[in-house]
Amino acid sequence: MQPDPADPHNLASPEHEILQTILIATEGAQPDAHARKIRELLEGRDGVDEVRAEPENARVVITFDSRKTDVALLHETILQAGYQADGTVAD
Repeated sequence: MQPDPADPHNLASPEHEILQTILIATEGAQPDAHARKIRELLEGRDGVDEVRAEPENARVVITFDSRKTDVALLHETILQAGYQADGTVAD
């Protein structure tokens, strides 16, 4: 039986992205500025598909290819830039 190519657990095709979305809450006196800066910081990172700042909610929504990066590396990038990520929740 052939695996279904739409099955996210079918790892037969290396070109097929496995996208995950996380929410990272920002904190501080200016959460909207933090959200925008974090978006700028992550947009060019390998494996990051989309970064959307939601300053009204003081959070950043990140969609990434889990074959190229992971939550720990994204958090590390944010921390190394001097920002404090308040928390991460899987979407």
